[in-house]
Order: sequence, then structure tokens, then C-alpha cells
Amino acid sequence: MDSGLEPSEALDDPSNATSPSVPSPRRPVASKELHSEISSELLTHRNYTYFLILDKGWSLHDAHDIAQNVFIRYYQARAAPGFHFTAGDGGRAFVRTLVKRCIADFRRIRDRHPEDPTPAEKFPEKPLDDPAFAELDDLNKIKQFLRKHLPDNQYKAFILRHLYDYQVQEISQEMGVDRRTIRRWLDKAAETLRQIPPNALT
Repeated sequence: MDSGLEPSEALDDPSNATSPSVPSPRRPVASKELHSEISSELLTHRNYTYFLILDKGWSLHDAHDIAQNVFIRYYQARAAPGFHFTAGDGGRAFVRTLVKRCIADFRRIRDRHPEDPTPAEKFPEKPLDDPAFAELDDLNKIKQFLRKHLPDNQYKAFILRHLYDYQVQEISQEMGVDRRTIRRWLDKAAETLRQIPPNALT
């Protein structure tokens, strides 16, 4: 469902990554109960949101900016009277839609304001000194390792099952294939990973 809201131009400070942001006070404020419900949903969707963004090859810094915009739009849409999810998946399909839109917006903004042409290696990214980013960085390294050793379909099924606690039925719906195929992919992925020498895991 389209929230009909324009993307926020102001993204929050990285220190708020563990508690996704709420919109500007100029927006209608949700009731205390609804605010608590939405905040809980955002925390539930947080890692999945980063997974969707990082899986497209964005850096952790860029992923933070995109994710914050996703969280803002999610909050604004959920706080609107009469809003409801249509997919019956607790909002994951809506998160996927928002991620696509926010990535597109991020690209448009970057195209309008290209970065300095000076080689990037002269300007190393400043570390994000928040434990949440260390956790995301670790997850990203795990995903990079899995992507190196697994075919795309097995990689995604394995990530959703073991990093994001999806059930086989949920993975089946997410990937658009039957449960038997998902189980076969998971079994093949596990077998492949068991055959990797232990020293390759470090």
C-alpha cells in the first residue's frame, strides 16, 4: 500500500540505529499505544531491512541512510488512520516496497549531487562507533562468506532461515517456490558448508 508520503530529506544520526526513528513533529503523532506497537515492528524489521539493502551491494554507511528513510516512511504510513497490511506477513512485503523506493530516491539524490571526484581511497569511511553497526558488520561478513560459497537461491533461503528465523513456509512465500524446493536448497546449502575446511571460516 502506498503511504502517499514524500521521502524525508533529513536522516537521523547513526547512534539511533538500534531504535529506528520517528517522523518530524510536524507529522501527526500516533497514540502512545500505537507508537509502542510501531516501534516494536520497526525493531523486528530492522535487520531484515538492512539485509535487503546490503544484499544490493550498498556500503554500511549508505545502507544506514537508506534504512533510516525506510523507518521514517514505515512509521508515517502505519500512523495514518485506516492503514493496514494487505499481505498478511506482518509488514515484510511493505518493507520490501519501501526499500525499493528509498533506494531509488537515494540514487536520484546522489545523481543530482555527485560526490567529489577525488579518489575514494583518500577519504576512508569514518567508522560508525555504535554496537549495532558492529553487529551489522558481522552479519554482513557472514553473508559475504555465504554468498561466496552458495548459489543465489540456496544463499537467500539459508540466510532467511538461519539469520532471520523465517519458517520454511515463509521462505516459500518470499521466494515464490514450493516448500519442498526450499527444504532441498537448505539441505544442499548445509551440505556445502559442512564440506568447507574449518580454516576457511576465519
